Amino acid sequence: NTVHHMLLFGCNIPSSGEDYWDCDSGTCVDKANILYAWAKNAPPTKLPKGVGFKVGGAAGSKYFVLQVHYGDVNAFKDKHKDCTGVTLQLTSETQPMIAGIYLMMSVNTVIPPGEEVTNADIACSYKRYPMYPFAYRVHTHHLGKVVSGYRVRDGEWTLIGRQSPQLPQAFYPVSHRLDVSNGDTLAARCVFTGEGRSAETRIGGTSADEMCNFYIMYYMEAAHATSYMTCVQDGRAELFRNIPEEANVPIPVDPGMLSMAH
Repeated sequence: NTVHHMLLFGCNIPSSGEDYWDCDSGTCVDKANILYAWAKNAPPTKLPKGVGFKVGGAAGSKYFVLQVHYGDVNAFKDKHKDCTGVTLQLTSETQPMIAGIYLMMSVNTVIPPGEEVTNADIACSYKRYPMYPFAYRVHTHHLGKVVSGYRVRDGEWTLIGRQSPQLPQAFYPVSHRLDVSNGDTLAARCVFTGEGRSAETRIGGTSADEMCNFYIMYYMEAAHATSYMTCVQDGRAELFRNIPEEANVPIPVDPGMLSMAH
């Protein structure tokens, strides 16, 4: 009833040396890797057995930074202590599988004002050791209708995850086991509407801008693991001619859930 959503980042140089600070100061000075996200009413995310994020040491993040956005601060009027947080289980034992985040992101989409449908398509060829997606997260601002992510192998599209970005933007479990291997293509589509806008909407960091992100939480064999990967390439029109029709169909959202989205 108090917290709207939380984002957990890993980095080496936090934006402040204090125990807590205002979000306007940012999370980290260096690159911040998102490790976890929770939003109001969303289910918890559990790592599979034998899977862990690599932190500390020479290669892992040295700090966790938890960003908390509050939906209703009235609960603090009585000056009570805030106990909001995330519980982490740490171990010094090497895990056979290392978890990571693969972020697919559009950087130059333009949504014309009044346009009923605008698609943002992202695709990259995968050139690493096999990874195994087990959770996904979608992210847009107010104009996003549905975000879908796929593995494309030999012309066949296999769904990784599909969700309305107007629902709680946490990590949701991948419903079936699949792998992404060298030579596969990862593809994602965000469907936007420009209805209600009087000017172009571009990708940016403010609430008046838009974003198109599809996060894949995966694990890899520890010996070959990469903890963070990105894809920012525009998808080719000839590839996306074959995207499943479900990617173009908005997911109905109860109006009461709209206030819970980020």
